[in-house]
Amino acid sequence: MFRTSNGDPTDPTAVRLLVADFVTQKLGAQLTVDSFLSHLRGHGVLPLRLAGNGPVGQLIERLNRLYLNEVDRLLINQARIDRLESAAACTVLLDKGKSVMLEGPAGDGKTCVMAQVIDQLTGRGVPSLVLRLDRLNEYDHSAQMVGTRRGLPESPAITLGEFAGDRPSVLCIDQLDALSIVSARQQSAWDAFNELLDEVESYPNMRILFACRSFDLEQDAQLRALASDASRIERMPIGLLNDDTIQAAIAASGIEAALLSGAQLRILSIPLHLYLYLETSHSGRVDFASKGDLFDAFWNYKESRVESLVGQSSVWPRAVDALCKAMSQRETLVAPFYVMDEYREARTAMASEAVIYAQDDYIRFFHEAFFDYAFARGFLRTNSDLVGWLASDKQHLFRRSQVRQVLAFLRGREQDRARYLQTLADLLAHVGIRFHIKKLVLDWLHALPDPTQEEWRIVEALEEQLGGHRWGVVHNSVPWFDVLHEINRWESWLLADADQIDGAIRLMGAPDVFSARSAVVSELVAPFRGHSDEWRNRLLWLIQVGYGYTSPEMEDLALALIADGILD
Repeated sequence: MFRTSNGDPTDPTAVRLLVADFVTQKLGAQLTVDSFLSHLRGHGVLPLRLAGNGPVGQLIERLNRLYLNEVDRLLINQARIDRLESAAACTVLLDKGKSVMLEGPAGDGKTCVMAQVIDQLTGRGVPSLVLRLDRLNEYDHSAQMVGTRRGLPESPAITLGEFAGDRPSVLCIDQLDALSIVSARQQSAWDAFNELLDEVESYPNMRILFACRSFDLEQDAQLRALASDASRIERMPIGLLNDDTIQAAIAASGIEAALLSGAQLRILSIPLHLYLYLETSHSGRVDFASKGDLFDAFWNYKESRVESLVGQSSVWPRAVDALCKAMSQRETLVAPFYVMDEYREARTAMASEAVIYAQDDYIRFFHEAFFDYAFARGFLRTNSDLVGWLASDKQHLFRRSQVRQVLAFLRGREQDRARYLQTLADLLAHVGIRFHIKKLVLDWLHALPDPTQEEWRIVEALEEQLGGHRWGVVHNSVPWFDVLHEINRWESWLLADADQIDGAIRLMGAPDVFSARSAVVSELVAPFRGHSDEWRNRLLWLIQVGYGYTSPEMEDLALALIADGILD
């Protein structure tokens, strides 16, 4: 809360010593604010007064503009697609007085929604300040350092809070998942982040707008705890683009949308996928059946563009690998500008093609999902065996992210399907692979929107190695419930021993599964009505924890149990 007479940040330890010295000198005397401040001024320490400060407002505006310009560089058709979530977030932040957690899969437009919220807040005269956590590094060891290293007089929270005064304000924190233990990229920044959260508490009218990947939000205990406080934070999933929006964007690009199938339109409902498609379509029609195909097409298109600009063949993969290697070694999503000095012309061309983005002597890929893709592609080009690579490695936390990247790359390609399944089985079975890696893989499998029978058979076969952890793959997952139903696992489990039956009933009674599939659940368990006292208790439990009677079939079962005298 103080600065030196020349405007520089103060040393907190020095200020504390000055305060102690002043109090010691004035023992027994009446102390006033003016006398205290006069003592500090005599030593070149002035109070930090930011409320309404023009230069500070300009600093905040500059940081926000840099962020918005970066977002605008990757807009679909150079125009923003209005997202309903931006207005909804403003309502929660300003009218409900709660913070907001924007969440969703990679590439769903969380950053664009945040940019729209910032614009709307500005239009309403509400001060806001944006901070991307994926830009933090080992030097950002405190909240104050986070601010001063970005040209602010204090930490982002204190700068914004003092500038806003009694007015409402919003601290916007993008890329919260950069702190996730799943990614293990910015674990050292947790102290600074927690300081920021504590500082926000000092400003009753300040709220926080977060943006985070759903997978990290669910799998990281600290992030999950942060988002679980419903009294203070409202979680807001980012919706997919509807068909009309997709068709309009494609038509604006001059592409014949009628040639696309329903399955392809569903892939393009993720804004990043739509961006890749439209960008690549500049070179002609793009055939694709998966998001992996879109990344492949984008890679080939940009490779051709960059190498044409540079006038040198084969430079693209080497330049991309150089940046991937630097980021992986540093375990961050940014790297110093000089790591691509060997490829200066390619670096310039890649920036011109909006593949990379440079700022403040640091460089990064245009989107984290492309880094995931590029790393995995380079790894598989030079390493044939993920499991062997892990077994010969110390398997630190950062390997979790790389394992996820490689598995996702293999899974997304039909031609690599057999290799993916074998790699998955070998990794989960290998005694030399540390369990935190295996747990990451199990959590990743759990989050899949389209799991397969083959994947479950691999997990199922490893009962001895995985124990009860294998049930976490299917717990409260509707897609996994459907897969197990397709291969008649529910029927077989309900006819097994008591422990297996009880486990199956607990899985069926999980909230999301029961709400979405209560008709199937009632069909599976109804034949056991009147079977035994144990089954009586199981059916009673299902009805009582059933989160509402969500289907006529479940209502019929409840009525039958009432008629039996089991339920009253």
